[in-house]
Amino acid sequence: MAFKGWWRALFLVRRDIGQLVEAIRAGQMSLLRNSHPDSFRQAQSQGKVAAHAAAEFGSSESLEIIAEVAPDTLGLGDQKGTTPAWLAAWKGNDNCLRIIAQTAPASLGKDSGDVSPALAPAMEGYTECLRILAEHAPETLSRESASIDGATPAHMAAQQGHADCLEIIATSAAPTLSRSNAKGATPGFLAAYHDHADCLRVIARTTPLALSKACPQGTPAFVAAFKGHMECLQVIADASNPSLEVADEQGRIAAHGAVIGGCVDALRFIAQRCPDSLSATMHTGLTPAFIAAENGEEKCLEFLAKVVPCSLLLRNDQGLGPVEAARRSRKTQCAELIEPIVTRLSKEAEQAEVQQLSAENVDIEKTSADGLTRLHHACRDGLCTLAEKLIQMGLDVNATSSEGLTPLHLACSAGHVAVAKLLFPHYS
Repeated sequence: MAFKGWWRALFLVRRDIGQLVEAIRAGQMSLLRNSHPDSFRQAQSQGKVAAHAAAEFGSSESLEIIAEVAPDTLGLGDQKGTTPAWLAAWKGNDNCLRIIAQTAPASLGKDSGDVSPALAPAMEGYTECLRILAEHAPETLSRESASIDGATPAHMAAQQGHADCLEIIATSAAPTLSRSNAKGATPGFLAAYHDHADCLRVIARTTPLALSKACPQGTPAFVAAFKGHMECLQVIADASNPSLEVADEQGRIAAHGAVIGGCVDALRFIAQRCPDSLSATMHTGLTPAFIAAENGEEKCLEFLAKVVPCSLLLRNDQGLGPVEAARRSRKTQCAELIEPIVTRLSKEAEQAEVQQLSAENVDIEKTSADGLTRLHHACRDGLCTLAEKLIQMGLDVNATSSEGLTPLHLACSAGHVAVAKLLFPHYS
């Protein structure tokens, strides 16, 4: 047998790498079979050998020949460290990847630069390639690629909507479903943003808490409500209903996202699941009603006025309410829509507070964190009867807030003429 192999070797032709690549491209298997083994070890200027070409072109027949005559070349990397296995995975050539897995399984775990071989299969939906990698090199499914915003295969699968790929990742690398990329986005956020409800279902089934993780851009529930992706919003809520109330760095929750995006359907859904969240404030004191009024989202504002009318009385950190916000941004229709409701609610609140002041042991000197007295609040809200009662009880008309504002300043700023007239005789 040794003599026969030696005798056959006399007839094998030494070819250059260019000839081999062209033969692989043209499918000339006989030429490859008659090539000397050393021919397959020659490299192009970038360090690629014939096995790279076979893997990239998807020629499994060529790769089988190379695996037989020069198996050591299947694990070689080029100048960037790119192996035939990496190219096969990135081109979706699963038959080639299987051959390499049988001959040089260790090469499946090698990156090209900092890019995992599992990234492209997850991005392009090459399910079979991803299964092969999960079996022979599961660690590749967890790797981040710094040059691609720190993305993992889970990020790519979720972004592109490949739920079948995400299932494989969830089995082999479940913790990556909660991981943030360099921009702070999780796979759940990306799936919600791109309206991939099936991907969200995979995450909800395997790592439901990942759907409550906030990103700088918002939570998965926030972005689903903002974009009006109702199926995604329902999947998120079914996985973890409190996720509708999880806030991001700015204090925004799903209800804020629905109003910012002008999606009344999302507001209706949120009202059914967690109605209290419709009155939630951001870190700057903005409520969904305030945002709707300021942005001119009339339908959202009308819905909020019916469901949570009391939220129309809430003010932001600058002391502005939805009516003032609408007028300042010249959203006249929004202002006219809610002003009668605000006036009615304010009068009811005023009557209740006047009655409370008549009771014993009421601390009328109490101030808020920004130094505003009860008189400041009454004047800012245009509550003339309450303001008069507080003046009669001895509250200082000239008291200043932490920013140096008197009740008269607030009344004039809000355009409450009757209150200003009440204050003038006492003002110094």
